[in-house]
Amino acid sequence: MSITAFKARSAVGKGNRDLLFVSFKLGEDDYGVEVADVHGIYHGLPIIPNPDAPSFIEGDVQLAGRRIPVVNLRRFAGMADPAKESGTRWILMVNNSSGPVGLEVDRVIEVLRLTPQNLQDPDEHRKSPVHDYVVAVASHNGQSMFLPDISRLVNDAIP
Repeated sequence: MSITAFKARSAVGKGNRDLLFVSFKLGEDDYGVEVADVHGIYHGLPIIPNPDAPSFIEGDVQLAGRRIPVVNLRRFAGMADPAKESGTRWILMVNNSSGPVGLEVDRVIEVLRLTPQNLQDPDEHRKSPVHDYVVAVASHNGQSMFLPDISRLVNDAIP
């Protein structure tokens, strides 16, 4: 996925169409994932520890009779991970080629409608903790929102 792919996807049909993103907080930064890639948003789900998993795998959640791995994005990005109180976890469930994967984030903010004109090259902005995965930066209400290639990030986190 690239900034060109985002813009090409928005150009399907008549003229340019808006793109929808679920925005979330990770540390001080705002990020966005396309709504089409989001399977669900959950708050306060109990996580089952998985001692055999890498340190950035928080564990698994049980949904619809299925155990789904949860990636702690702070740990995956090498960020400090403050202790989580029970019920404070936000999990974005994203679609992956092998099934859903949970991404633990600090807070889910809102669903945003962006135009291709809102998207900029990530090299023009300061680096984010997951900069290697960022393919575009969106400008919204004077704030920058990093847009990672979520498929590549999840594939690297869950081999």
